[in-house]
Amino acid sequence: MRAIALLLLFVPFLQDVKDLPWTEEEAFVTMGENQTLGETRRAALNEALRKAVEKANGVQVSGKTVLENSQVAVDLVQAFADGLIVDQQIIDNRPEVLESAGKFFVNWKVRVKAKVTPPRVVRHDPNFRADITLGKSVFTEGENLVMTVTVTRDAYIHVFNVGADGAVTTLVPNRFHREKLIRAGTTFRFPPDEQQRQGIRLTATLPTGAPSSEEKVTVIATRRDVDLVGTDFQEAVFKVYDPQTTGLITSLNEKLSRLSDADWFQDVAAYRIFKR
Repeated sequence: MRAIALLLLFVPFLQDVKDLPWTEEEAFVTMGENQTLGETRRAALNEALRKAVEKANGVQVSGKTVLENSQVAVDLVQAFADGLIVDQQIIDNRPEVLESAGKFFVNWKVRVKAKVTPPRVVRHDPNFRADITLGKSVFTEGENLVMTVTVTRDAYIHVFNVGADGAVTTLVPNRFHREKLIRAGTTFRFPPDEQQRQGIRLTATLPTGAPSSEEKVTVIATRRDVDLVGTDFQEAVFKVYDPQTTGLITSLNEKLSRLSDADWFQDVAAYRIFKR
């Protein structure tokens, strides 16, 4: 199943995004034998952004990519601890063909400037949580998935699937299910029976040529009605963002940066898909 991801944040007394200083950094990544130009460009961009966070906050950022959709979806707390990118501009982005000892290779150069929130400690409300479950953790290719979400207090939810390739898919809301509110103590089942009768299914799908795949579903619950995905989901039943898409992550950062820790909660469930 194609997937989705996201992130949350709030910095106490955080100044407006426009007031955060710009931090410039650059990175050079050499294309490996089994890498494509697109993969090399992506690696260079993520490395430049990682270095920008380190430069802005004086903390060592995990070697995992700063902007990777799946990383953000799985470990928001670590993202907050390092500092979050809430705005970015690419200044330079180009490949350079170099020669050494008679051999040619490609270096991808990226220079960016970014606005980075200060590092912080996340303090959730222990009485407010959301839980997402799939019923089991292993599926066969072609099998249908059904997930459930429960909340301890009235909350508005966004549900995403995070694919093995880093792609993210918005599951809730979608074109046929725009309601995000779940009442405390109730269970939301997705896809709901009505959508299943309309032929809407979540089908376990392996990447081309892969014998297995590890994916994740994540729910973000907010105490207030926050519109995290805009109207993108109206274009298709489920809106898919490819792994190179960074606008979704940046937008989520900016929207959620004004929520207190007590007003949001995230839960993640991992599952594997095997070939039939």
